[in-house]
Amino acid sequence: MEMKNKSSLGLIITAAGSSSRIGTGCKKEYVQMSPSGGTVLSAAAEAFLLSLEIETIIITFKAGTGKSGEQSAKDAFFADSKIKKIFEQQNAPNLLFVEGGSTRQESVFNGLKALSNKPPKYVIIHDGARPYVTKEIILELYNGLQKYDAVTCGIQPVDTQKEINPNNTIERHLRRSNLCAVQTPQAFNFSLLIEAHKKANCNG
Repeated sequence: MEMKNKSSLGLIITAAGSSSRIGTGCKKEYVQMSPSGGTVLSAAAEAFLLSLEIETIIITFKAGTGKSGEQSAKDAFFADSKIKKIFEQQNAPNLLFVEGGSTRQESVFNGLKALSNKPPKYVIIHDGARPYVTKEIILELYNGLQKYDAVTCGIQPVDTQKEINPNNTIERHLRRSNLCAVQTPQAFNFSLLIEAHKKANCNG
């Protein structure tokens, strides 16, 4: 069941990482996905825009890159013609590009602070380097917010898992059936999440 306009909803898409592991010299989120020009970032955003009524979208970009970093994020975001059409409409979501931090947690916190000017009831956080999220996952995640204050996606690991000690020897054999590898998107009650980040920031 698709949930539309039930509660105010914010979306933070993190794209502030260095993408050093990809080894191309180009940020993973900005890589072109199709001949039409869409990028990994625009594909990730499009999935949410076509699934839910979102009030405000925050895109984080790499810390220390200033206006050039913001412009690169905008270019990658609007690379897809479908995204452009959505934001040409009168009822388009608010869109903000926010400088990230040195860690993903800092980038998310910067996004939450930007949303706090008009706090939504709920916020979804997604990794801009994950373009293949489906409408079914997004709607199931949102529906979970009607019952819980925090909902996340996860999959059962396929590799055998072991707990090791500081000497790098196996301490305990873990059952895969009892484990979950947590991924994005993740969804939260906004007020609870930003308060948790504030406490973590003070204690960090």
